[in-house]
Amino acid sequence: MTLEDILVFATGSDTEPPLGFPVQPTLEFIHEPVAEGIKKFPRANTCGLVLHLPIVDSYDAFTSLMEEGVTQSPTFGQL
Repeated sequence: MTLEDILVFATGSDTEPPLGFPVQPTLEFIHEPVAEGIKKFPRANTCGLVLHLPIVDSYDAFTSLMEEGVTQSPTFGQL
């Protein structure tokens, strides 16, 4: 997974537009309780340019959820 993959996931674009994004991209954290056995994947609002990141118990769990969430998401036509 690359930073470009995360940019596409969060914004729908693989590069910053020449005039910049219409709003400042932001991060928010997912504080919702999760039922046993249910994974908490990252989410993105590509219109509002908000990347929602899961709060988990370990760095390994975070990287695993990020990799799964980003690589298994629709890619806006990017291959």
